[in-house]
Amino acid sequence: CINFMQMYQHPLHIMLIRSLICLMACCLKSLELAAWSESSTLQVFSYLLPYIVHTRPKLRKLAQKAVCQVLTGSYVMAATGAPPTHPAVPAVVAFCLPVIRSSSATALPVTTLHMFGFFKSTLSLFPQSEVKSTFEAMLEVMGAGHPTVVRCGLLTLQSFFSSQPRCDVTLSAELNAQLINALYDYKPGQRDHKLYDVWLGTMQEALINLQRSSDELFLSNLPKFVGVLVDCWQNGKPELYYSISSVLMMLLQKCFQKCLEKEADPTSKSSLCYTAGVKVIEHMQRALHYQFLSAWDQVLFAWATCFEVLGKRCTDHMLEPLSQIADFHGSQTYTNDAIVDRAIAAAVRTMGPEVVLKAVPLDMSGEESCLDFKRSWMLPILRDNIKATRLSFFITYFLPLASAFHELAEASDKPTSITKTYEILERQIWSLFPGFCARPTDFKESFPRIAKTLGTYLVNRPYLRLDIMSALRHIISCDFVNEANVPEMTRYSKNFLPILFNIYTSEATSSGAEGVRLAAYDTIKTFVRVADDQLCGTLFFSASTRLLSGEISAHAKHAVLDLARSLVIKMSPENVQRLYLLGKVHLEDSDRRVQKKAYRVLEEICRFPTPTCKEFVEEHLTELSEVLVESLQSITPGSRAPRLRCLLLLISNLSVEHKSFALTALREAVLCIKVNAGKVRQAAYEIVIGVGRALIRWQPEDPDAAIKELVSQLTAGFTGGSYLVSCTILALATALYEFKGAYSRAILNAVMEAVQIVISSPNREIVQAALYFVRMLFVILSTEELSEHLQELIPNLCCMSEDCRKHFRLKLRDIFAKLIRKFGYENIVGLLPESYRKLAVRIRKLEQRKKRKKKARELQEIQEDDVANSAAPGKASVEGIEQILQSSSEDESDEVVNRSQGSRKTKVAAGAWIEEQGEDDIVDFLDTSAGKQILSTDPKAAPKSKDKCPFEVTNDGRLLIVDPESAKAQKKGEPASDTEEAANDLLEALSHYKGKKRKMPLDTGDRAKTSGTGSGAGPS
Repeated sequence: CINFMQMYQHPLHIMLIRSLICLMACCLKSLELAAWSESSTLQVFSYLLPYIVHTRPKLRKLAQKAVCQVLTGSYVMAATGAPPTHPAVPAVVAFCLPVIRSSSATALPVTTLHMFGFFKSTLSLFPQSEVKSTFEAMLEVMGAGHPTVVRCGLLTLQSFFSSQPRCDVTLSAELNAQLINALYDYKPGQRDHKLYDVWLGTMQEALINLQRSSDELFLSNLPKFVGVLVDCWQNGKPELYYSISSVLMMLLQKCFQKCLEKEADPTSKSSLCYTAGVKVIEHMQRALHYQFLSAWDQVLFAWATCFEVLGKRCTDHMLEPLSQIADFHGSQTYTNDAIVDRAIAAAVRTMGPEVVLKAVPLDMSGEESCLDFKRSWMLPILRDNIKATRLSFFITYFLPLASAFHELAEASDKPTSITKTYEILERQIWSLFPGFCARPTDFKESFPRIAKTLGTYLVNRPYLRLDIMSALRHIISCDFVNEANVPEMTRYSKNFLPILFNIYTSEATSSGAEGVRLAAYDTIKTFVRVADDQLCGTLFFSASTRLLSGEISAHAKHAVLDLARSLVIKMSPENVQRLYLLGKVHLEDSDRRVQKKAYRVLEEICRFPTPTCKEFVEEHLTELSEVLVESLQSITPGSRAPRLRCLLLLISNLSVEHKSFALTALREAVLCIKVNAGKVRQAAYEIVIGVGRALIRWQPEDPDAAIKELVSQLTAGFTGGSYLVSCTILALATALYEFKGAYSRAILNAVMEAVQIVISSPNREIVQAALYFVRMLFVILSTEELSEHLQELIPNLCCMSEDCRKHFRLKLRDIFAKLIRKFGYENIVGLLPESYRKLAVRIRKLEQRKKRKKKARELQEIQEDDVANSAAPGKASVEGIEQILQSSSEDESDEVVNRSQGSRKTKVAAGAWIEEQGEDDIVDFLDTSAGKQILSTDPKAAPKSKDKCPFEVTNDGRLLIVDPESAKAQKKGEPASDTEEAANDLLEALSHYKGKKRKMPLDTGDRAKTSGTGSGAGPS
């Protein structure tokens, strides 16, 4: 191979060289460890290395890939007892380092860039000693090198850290920390924001990798980097603000949070986590000064993350920043209040309302003579973010404040506007209460102090009921997580349930009151879960007695039935029997709402919420079936959905002895398949499926016979009217789809034959259902199975009546389009009659156009993704190494092609500028900081000038536009200024455009007389 490679180095033999490289790589990968100790093996391997910096892109990439495969995929590395790194790594380093050190500070060393690209995939395979020497060489070149070299070097280091190198082999935590500190000397100038963005991404990945190796070193190095970021907020360009905040938030969330989770003593103030957190807060607090005004948007985003991560650990150091941030709200200096709200909300979620209000008090006492509550904007923020805090704080701080506001709102000596203000404040304070009841930390100690007040307010203050009931639901839901608190709520259920029952049974006088009733019902259902069985039994007995009494209004009857249904999970067998009789009595009630609620009572019993209900249904299954069959004649439309759900629940528990009941329910469900109510349709389809499953359950040894019986029961509907036929077709489609694979081909053929017969019907309702069945065939059948039916299916589709063909032309077109996509245009067009072939041609053109648009859209999305990825924050928002090399490479193809000079576009090489402050300021290239004064953008480039406004501007900033009529009235000898002429021309053009509105002429003849010319003749 080596001889061949030496003989055929001419560009004409590139393909041969590529094949030889692949062959050599395969041979080297199969060698054992002993063979790599021989010098001849390393000599053969060394012949590959010059090609990793070859000028031919494809050859260079192939050689780099081959060397990488040798280092990673060799037999040596896969064998038992493999060395930590490949024996050929020293040879690679010995070849690469001289190439890197040959870089120039003024020219663009393409070879060095090739080497950086090679290191992106191989540097993580080196041992630590070789990594250190490679880092030294790279940093030496980057110190005073070309900006492109610096950029590619940073990208290489970023890729190296992102690969998560092994800390025991490749990169120790100490070396990682040393490299981070060394990179501070190679920080670009802040004017070169693109290169600075790359440096930020590299430092981010370096610190993330350091945290993987050592939490202590990460915490020691993080504050210094945060200080650098804060300084850049003050002195950097606006283009960097977002990248800085993204890097900072990533380090806090991804790294510092992990350190806090591993901390042994979360309360110690001498731990490294605490001291590092305090230093970070001190640096961040500098960014709240006025000098950082332009970056405050991103600063506050970073502060929100800081509150979330460090809020609980460093609470005592958060008070002053919180106060400063709150002062931004409503100030003239900073107007983006939404970002301030976001930061305060993060503090409330993490540190709790008590700490936040200590730093940012509400300044409300209930004794204000002035109604200017400057901190009232915090109440909605507290409402949306309070959770898992002390309930006692609401009792001691907010409850007295709400009482004071209530007294002021009830005062008769104050104007209505003032009392209304205090009423709104009272409601806003009570809106905080549900948050305090979401996982409270002191429930058992604090809830008894406020329970009596809650009951009183539920009765006397209707406008607070929604908040109080929401809080009670939060408490009970959280109690199921904390079982120790359940007995406490059980004790208070006897006080709250009667109050809630009275609220629900009271008649609503407005839409708001109806919402309160529904909330009360939800709270009742929640309370019943923790209530005592005896209490629930007593309440049910009282409700049923009231229901059976003759003196009860219709509204009360509806409410009592709902309340009885909500208590079913705590009922004894006797009460379940009593509830069943209540529902049975009202199944044929003339009041449609009462009948609907009666069916819901039976539905709740049949749902088996408790073992008691299950035993009752099993014992009374025959009676329930007979009751539901007998009540069919008196069913109202609103009761269909709960009735069908009752039937479905019973069918799932029926035995084969109740087969006739199941078939009766099936016939009823088929008739409900096309009703307008969505819940009824859903229940009907579920019954069709449920009957099929029951038939299979009754004869599991022969499911084909079960499906055959189901289909035979359904196909009986073809003998009915058009509505029944359409319902039957829809039911058959659902059954065939649900039980796909459980029936024979003969059943499917019989159904298809019946549907194809009725598809030629002149009735639109039947044809619509048949077309739905045909569309379902694409899902039910495979391509091979569907192809067997094309000979009969397509001619039947084409034999539709003229009226149905026109009415369902779009559905028909969609079906033919699917057939053409699935089987091809040539196979379908031959089966179509002549009158349909134009449609097929049109469909083919549409499909071809869709494919072209789809390809163009995918190409555009790929391009947009590339642009978005290249501009990702914290990452390299500039060209990668491959793009830079592509623009600097002279040969872009491995083929020798003669190109005319005129057809090639001239590419501008990447430039570099040296920034000097004066004649005496000379850059010392031996200094490690010299790279900061070498820029990739021209520092003296003049910014793009904006077009000058053609109109005069007054002292207060308004445009002065002269009226053209007044301009014409000027004296002929008085010359007009350029501004006035421009204004006159613009106004004249606008007036001309305004006069060209299109109007419908009243008389064609008048138009011809007036214009003299016309675009067309009048009526002849």
